[in-house]
Amino acid sequence: MKIFIRFYFLTLLLFLLGTVYQFSYGNQERMVASKLSRVDSLIIKKLIDDNIKQIKKDSLQAILKTTLSDSIKVLALHELYLASDSIDYAKQALKFSNKKNYKNGICLSLLDLGRYYYFEGQQDISLSYLVKLVKIAEETNNKKILVGAYKYIGFIYRPHNSFIALDYYLKSLALAEEIKDEIAQSYALSAIGNVHEGVFDGTSEKNKTALEYYLKSLEIRERKGSYDEIASSLTETSRVYDLLGLHDKVVDIRLRGLEFAKKSGSTENIVFLYNLLGHDYNYRKNDFNKALEYQLMAYEIARSQKNNLDIMFDITKEIAYSYYSLGNFKKSADFFQQGIDINKSIREKEISYNHNLSGIKYELEKDIEKQKLLLKDSEILKEKTEAEKQTMLRNAFFIGFALVFILALIIFKGNRQKLRSNRELDIRNKKIEIAYQTLALSENKLKQITSTINDVFYLYNIVEKKYEYISPNSASLLGAEPQFFYDGNSMKHFVVQADLPKLIQANEKVDSGIAYDIEYRVVIDNKLIWIDEKSYPIFDEQNNLIWNSGVCRDITKRKNAEEILHKKNKDITDSINYASKIQQAILPESIEFKKHFPDSFVLFKPKDIVSGDFYWITEKNDFVFFTAADCTGHGVPGGFMSMLGMALLNEIVNLKDISEPSIILDKIKIRIIYALKQKSGLSETKDGMDMALCRIDKRKNELVIASANNPVWVIRENEFIEIKGDKQPVGISGGLDFKFNQQTVQLKKGDCIYVLTDGYADQFGGAKGKKFKYKPLKELLISMHSNTMEQQREILSKTMLEWKKDIEQVDDILLMGIKI
Repeated sequence: MKIFIRFYFLTLLLFLLGTVYQFSYGNQERMVASKLSRVDSLIIKKLIDDNIKQIKKDSLQAILKTTLSDSIKVLALHELYLASDSIDYAKQALKFSNKKNYKNGICLSLLDLGRYYYFEGQQDISLSYLVKLVKIAEETNNKKILVGAYKYIGFIYRPHNSFIALDYYLKSLALAEEIKDEIAQSYALSAIGNVHEGVFDGTSEKNKTALEYYLKSLEIRERKGSYDEIASSLTETSRVYDLLGLHDKVVDIRLRGLEFAKKSGSTENIVFLYNLLGHDYNYRKNDFNKALEYQLMAYEIARSQKNNLDIMFDITKEIAYSYYSLGNFKKSADFFQQGIDINKSIREKEISYNHNLSGIKYELEKDIEKQKLLLKDSEILKEKTEAEKQTMLRNAFFIGFALVFILALIIFKGNRQKLRSNRELDIRNKKIEIAYQTLALSENKLKQITSTINDVFYLYNIVEKKYEYISPNSASLLGAEPQFFYDGNSMKHFVVQADLPKLIQANEKVDSGIAYDIEYRVVIDNKLIWIDEKSYPIFDEQNNLIWNSGVCRDITKRKNAEEILHKKNKDITDSINYASKIQQAILPESIEFKKHFPDSFVLFKPKDIVSGDFYWITEKNDFVFFTAADCTGHGVPGGFMSMLGMALLNEIVNLKDISEPSIILDKIKIRIIYALKQKSGLSETKDGMDMALCRIDKRKNELVIASANNPVWVIRENEFIEIKGDKQPVGISGGLDFKFNQQTVQLKKGDCIYVLTDGYADQFGGAKGKKFKYKPLKELLISMHSNTMEQQREILSKTMLEWKKDIEQVDDILLMGIKI
């Protein structure tokens, strides 16, 4: 028996020695790996500092082919990504690092991918990479990577929840200070200042706090930063000085920032500063030409940038204001429309982002359920292992009483089994611990996403006809706690009766696998609330319809605003319609033309309800006067000018008895200048009109013309005669001293006279969407001049309809024809 006991203890001793050796060897291996990692890092840093940043892409490719070091290969792919901005290199680096289980490489690749998708404007994809990165970097204590990861997560949350963004920025700052990375500190300080800048309550104290952070960032960057970073800090500082009312410093700081931005070649900072300087010259200095100069430079650069919608929206608004201030209403309207289109794109992008966010949220929920199942399985396995252990010990105890010889052998085997079971138990316990940690992390992610959004998300099981998830905040928006819906109830209990068929029809659509987006009203606590609900079908791998996932949003404020806007628009439209009636009453009727010229026509198609073009005819002292005029602008502004023009013509010709067309135009010009208080100068309004004023002496059969920009055409037996006018409008643009000229044409029987504005020729249409132009119009008139004037009017009208088709009319159309 002593032999067996000795054998038992000898075996036990060898086992313990083996365990100690294995533990010691493992520590030694980790120490060696750690030293190699530090040496590799020094070698790699030296290689990057001395070589990689200075060599071309082909050299980096050569490194990839020749190096045996995993870390150098990953860093080479990282540098290629930075040099080419190609996501393929980052994906290659991630795939290689995962294959080698190289944690630092995985972290660096995930940061590159997160950063790439952030700057591409795909924040949901960026966030998914960054969340994975944080988990790995926190496990490996990779503080340098975490500094960047926290910063970009903060950037993503910043537009949606400033408080969560601030928390990540503070984490980034704390780690940057710990590893003594001053440039990273400057980025975190700028980001924190950005949150304080008028975000919480817009008070002066918050802006002063923002300025403190910006100045700390600027101080670091002026010592250690690049030109681009200094320009960014100067931009931020100038913005807060502006908010604090210290306007004298603002322009100088921005001009200094612009110098640094140009040195760095940073188009992003150049665009920001050009736009801000344009704003300063608009609102602070009232120098609209200088403002427009900066804004147009910003516009041209920003158009070529990616992810540029927000800055393009600001720029187009500023340019529209500048053109409006300079009196160029057409270009102002063009840029204002661009701004509206860009804003629409921003809203569509936000809708897409929210939809993708709900998908991420759903994936997180599935992750939590998986972790719960893993936790449950691990606990069952733990109990089973513990039971096996107890059974084994009990059996060993009873057998020990039976036979001493077998005791030693049983104890030996029993202890060996016990050690094995303990090791298995340790593994199970570790799995349980990991499951708990993963579960906590997933729940934290879900809470963060839910806390940033006021919308209500839901997941409905179409097969089992029940809700599987409803956001906890459902009571505030939908009028009931989640349990109400889990119990089998639906929104039909709260929907306004008139909107119920719409909701039922939408539910039938999604049950058929068709997404829907509807708006309906609900009554919560005797209060009417507008809901916007978007729902999307979800299919399994076999393409079977399983769920529909949706989001409900409170749009009451928007709908109320729309109602107010609708009422205002109706009031404005009613006023414009009344103005149109007044204008129509003042314009001569077609019978007036027929009275003087039996074979004549007037083709008049206003772009808007009120027209900026007008026609006029009168008879005085055996002379017949008529004109077609084009006033600055169309719509209401042009309508006011047209009524002013007709009133002045009646006064000067009929009351003051002036009969020379050139003198009449001179008189109208002076009266417009004084009526509109126009002065010469670049920033003053240039309102006026283009017009051809004609006088026919029926006794002499003579046509006298005085024209401001607009031509008069005469077609005589297939011969086309063009009488061009003075290249000056009737207004301040020509100067106070300019005098109009007049020309005389001897008429013959059958001559066709055409007076027109530019609307017909400038209308877009045709197969290529181009302007109609003057040459085809002249050819058309020549081809049909032998027809009656009424027939010509019908041909012109039909031709224009076929030309423009569905394209919007761009200007008022006015064309008059008279046959002698």
